[in-house]
Amino acid sequence: MTELRLQKARRQVLESKVSLKDLALELGFNDQSHFGKKFKQRFGVSPAQARRSEKL
Repeated sequence: MTELRLQKARRQVLESKVSLKDLALELGFNDQSHFGKKFKQRFGVSPAQARRSEKL
């Protein structure tokens, strides 16, 4: 389940302008910090870094 949320998160981070805080809550993560940790564990970069570089 978490993997599916993270895959959706990756697309949203790269394709939308929604704030990372709002995106984390929308995807069912407890808070932005938890979302960021899980995202970085899975993809090797933080959501903010991914959004800046768009290289995922």
